[in-house]
Amino acid sequence: MKLIMFEIYKLFSKKLLLICLVLFFTANSIFLVYTQSNNLEVKTVHTNLSDYENIISKYSDYVPTEAERQLESELKTVEIALQFDRTADNSNGDDLKNLGRITEQYKAENPEEYKKARALHYTKQELLDKQTYLSNLVNQCKSLVDYSSFIGDMDERAQMQTKFSVFAEEGSFSYNNILKTAEDFKDVNNTKLKIGNNFAVENSTTFVLTDLLVFALVFLMCIYIFTLERDKELYGLIRTAKYGRMPLIISKLFVLIFFTILICAVYYSSNIALCGLYSGFGDMTRNIQSCELFMNCNLKLQIWQYLVLWGLSKIITMCVLALFIALIFVLVKNTGMVFVVTAFWVFIEGVLYLAIGSNSPLNQLKYINFLYFLSGNNIFGNYLNINIFSHTVNITLIYVIAMILIAIASVTVICMSFVKSAQITTNNIFTPMLEKFRRRFYKIQGGVSIFKGECFKHYKGSMAIIAIILLVFVAYGNATDDISVVYSSAQESAYSAYIDKLEGELTQEKEDYLRRQQDYFDGLNEELNTISTDMSLSAEEKEIRITAIDSILKTKGAAFEEISNQASYIKEVGERYHITPIFINYIVYKRLAQNPSREWQYFTLLMAVIIFISSDIFAYEHKKHMIDLIRCTKKGKLRLVLSKVMTLSLTTLISYTLIYLPYYINFIKTFGTESLNTPVVFMQDFANIGSTISVNSMIFITAAVHIAEAVSVMTAVAMLSQVLKNNILSMIVGAVIVLFPCLLCMNLTDIRLYTSFQKGSWMWLVPSLIVLCVFLLMICLTIIAFNFSNIEFKAMRRCKNEA
Repeated sequence: MKLIMFEIYKLFSKKLLLICLVLFFTANSIFLVYTQSNNLEVKTVHTNLSDYENIISKYSDYVPTEAERQLESELKTVEIALQFDRTADNSNGDDLKNLGRITEQYKAENPEEYKKARALHYTKQELLDKQTYLSNLVNQCKSLVDYSSFIGDMDERAQMQTKFSVFAEEGSFSYNNILKTAEDFKDVNNTKLKIGNNFAVENSTTFVLTDLLVFALVFLMCIYIFTLERDKELYGLIRTAKYGRMPLIISKLFVLIFFTILICAVYYSSNIALCGLYSGFGDMTRNIQSCELFMNCNLKLQIWQYLVLWGLSKIITMCVLALFIALIFVLVKNTGMVFVVTAFWVFIEGVLYLAIGSNSPLNQLKYINFLYFLSGNNIFGNYLNINIFSHTVNITLIYVIAMILIAIASVTVICMSFVKSAQITTNNIFTPMLEKFRRRFYKIQGGVSIFKGECFKHYKGSMAIIAIILLVFVAYGNATDDISVVYSSAQESAYSAYIDKLEGELTQEKEDYLRRQQDYFDGLNEELNTISTDMSLSAEEKEIRITAIDSILKTKGAAFEEISNQASYIKEVGERYHITPIFINYIVYKRLAQNPSREWQYFTLLMAVIIFISSDIFAYEHKKHMIDLIRCTKKGKLRLVLSKVMTLSLTTLISYTLIYLPYYINFIKTFGTESLNTPVVFMQDFANIGSTISVNSMIFITAAVHIAEAVSVMTAVAMLSQVLKNNILSMIVGAVIVLFPCLLCMNLTDIRLYTSFQKGSWMWLVPSLIVLCVFLLMICLTIIAFNFSNIEFKAMRRCKNEA
């Protein structure tokens, strides 16, 4: 018991672990609520929770088909009311005619809903909210109806499938899988399904960040539990105890498992509570198949029972994962190599999970995988059979066997290795080879410059080289990624065909082409009016011709209308700025200049790398107790400070280049450089830019701002490293101040640098940001230089104290 209490005391005496516990829990809660608030359906339900619950209680006892009919009627009523609202707000004559025609059509086809809509007295926002959550409930009903027919016909469908030649071979995996699936779903054949509020159970069980944070905490606990005594070489003393090391390793494993269970219980239960408080818990006694996300579950469970089972599976998986990580710490005696081995193992697990297809002959490696076990609802919520030596085995059984075997094997090997082998920090297996290579090919010739020494420490000691290597892989992915435009509609495809002919300066030849196209579409509209009034045509002929012309007008016609608007706009811009009008491909250049997620993703990645590489730059000397010797050098500490800043600046520029440059190279390779020198103002979204700067210039300006921000953040984190004297603490503080705000802003389209170009505020914002970055840079450098140069010797302080 004393050993257990000692291990607990050792864990909680570490401030970093306590900080991470609080920080990670806060971040997990914030991001969970933030994710829900950015989902339109969840946000709407949160705002109108009582109305949503009232509608559910009204129709929950209906059979799905009847509930669907009633809800569709209510949805149609809301849509008609919205139509009235649009008609009232519109002042355009042509649009009013079209809206009036649609309203009359509603009146003829849905007279009851039309009368109800006339009686509604809601604001436009209330109608839109009502439309959103009614659509959600209608989709639920459709899923329930489809599920009932799918399950009811499963036996018959299984018999039919086994007659196909592909699946007809008895004893094969395909044949057995079809029969086993039908047999396993018999228990849920007559399950009563009801509509309800599914957001809490769906959002809480699919939130991935919690898994990552819990894994990070487990890894941090393993560091403190297994490396502190080994680094201080205390394990040699324990062998002389009465029972040797066995009680100690049992205590360590007990503490690890206990706190893993506690952390998992707190984190995952808080997720369920937060989701329930935000969007409502709903009826937790409904069968789990009532939720569309869990219709592939073959277990007859209520929602609350499923959540308990899901939580237990998360706890068990994390406990086994903790034992596996503990095994790595015990077997690998070098702490640095532990990080490398763990990172390599996670990388291999990720590659197997993501790269292997579900129909691959090697799909066993995809599914018998910690990432698969931890992802979402794969164990109990997603029915799956796997081919194990031509036997059809369910994933749940495989999971249970795998967890038991890994747990037993890990505990056995940990105990045997910890008791029998010498737990002493050793060099890794590559050290002898590296030493031999160094002696053979590398000889010291004269002194080593301060800058070279700092580069060596920075890239090897603080493992900045690992960040650079990872960024090389990111750069390769960005450079080889397929960014060609995939058109989501026929209209976009037609627009692209037009712009391929028109891109560039607007010449007389292009204007003549536009005129001919305008005449063509005017003729189609005239023909449409003629057909409508032609009494010699039958109704069927009229419908066929009108449908054909409508399809042209809705695709090519709509695309040409967009081109015509663009032509009018670029002419107006040309006259305003006295420049030649130029066509630019909106679809392509929106990808380059108006992708909010890419802009924030790249910047957040850059900030994460800078925080990682800068947090150790001054803490390294404190950690190695070399800080007292630096004053003895010829030029004191100022030259060392400058060398450190130069080293960090070099790494920051390399990181920026690897993150940003490959995408632009890929863009030029895919789309060419024809429009890069085109003034940005020719894109209608940048009508208020107030300048004729080109696309290239805008990219260079944003690059300059991003580099200035990166260098200022780099200096600020370096200052934290110097003041706090601890790289981990500097990393955490830097992440809280810089990284978390970046993650929060990732989906906010208004908080972007390119938005300032669209609004015309870039002319004062860009200089202000650069001046602010330079000001922050100078303050941080001053603090670093002043603070670093005034550190006294420990020996000098002792002498003063003795005196």
